[in-house]
Amino acid sequence: MNSDEREMEAIETHAAQWVFERDGGLSADRRAALESWLSADARHRDAYLRFDEAWRVSAGLRAWRPADGRIDSQVLAGPSQRPTPDRPRGSSSKRRGISFLPARAVAILATLVLAVLLGVTTWVSWPSGTSYSTAVGGYERVVLDDGSILQLNTNTKLHVLLTARDRRVRLDRGEAYFDVAHDRARPFIVQAGNRRIVAVGTQFAVRRDGEGVRVSVTEGTVRLAEEPGGQEVSAEPRESMLLPAGSVARLAEARPVRIEHQAVPEVESQLAWRTGTLAFHNQALGDVVAEINRYNRRQFVITDPTLASLPFGGNIRSTDPQSLIDALRTLGIRADETSDTVALSRNSP
Repeated sequence: MNSDEREMEAIETHAAQWVFERDGGLSADRRAALESWLSADARHRDAYLRFDEAWRVSAGLRAWRPADGRIDSQVLAGPSQRPTPDRPRGSSSKRRGISFLPARAVAILATLVLAVLLGVTTWVSWPSGTSYSTAVGGYERVVLDDGSILQLNTNTKLHVLLTARDRRVRLDRGEAYFDVAHDRARPFIVQAGNRRIVAVGTQFAVRRDGEGVRVSVTEGTVRLAEEPGGQEVSAEPRESMLLPAGSVARLAEARPVRIEHQAVPEVESQLAWRTGTLAFHNQALGDVVAEINRYNRRQFVITDPTLASLPFGGNIRSTDPQSLIDALRTLGIRADETSDTVALSRNSP
């Protein structure tokens, strides 16, 4: 492939992404960006118009999605490419439509169509939006254009996409607290692995550790849904449940959802990281150590296994491991410090 062909392929890929994004609704800023891109090069507008026409031709494919999820390969063929009783497979046609696109453009469009048919996340599912992240021990407060407020905990990464149809957040890792601005016409959806948390105007936190997800609701009600087939985005959830304020739902892969109902102040105390504090209430030292390690480069290590189940309570500054060391020493626990670790063991009698 020469440089001109590579450049044209890049233009067609970009055009396809714009068509897909526009189908979901463009903000004023994104619409201005599209107009700027179209006017920058005549080839941009030409590719966009061809993909736009092909996308309209393929719009009816949504109705052809079978109930059992299987897809006939003929569905991905353009109307002029599908065999009919009087036109055998392989015959040519002058009809306008998908068949007028170059082969590489058809491949790009097929990817878009598959995204619609399968309802899964692909590279085009998040064509724009904004990413936010924090380092270990970091914190960030973000106010979105709709008025919603996000608070990002330590080592967190998420992506936000606001459209005219909905407000969507993909939580890749870490933990975030969401104070959602009320907008009944645009649900607020948080994707965490194969889980989807849907709200309209409420307050809740979502934490993702690998495939494990925890949802804590402090105000209002959210709907927790699982995506079909374990995919990250779909048109319809496989199952859902409502979580009122005071609910803490813990989800692990291939295990039933565990839901605890607590007093709202108790749930709030578990989210004290928003003020830089970690609150522990008679918790096993092993769990305390695992939690504070999330916020610090220097890691605590329990060298005496009998200490792991020792109950501990108190408030600790999340990025001040010395406060935990001092508290543990009052309990007769030895802390041997290096630049990288704090080894915990029992004091010799």
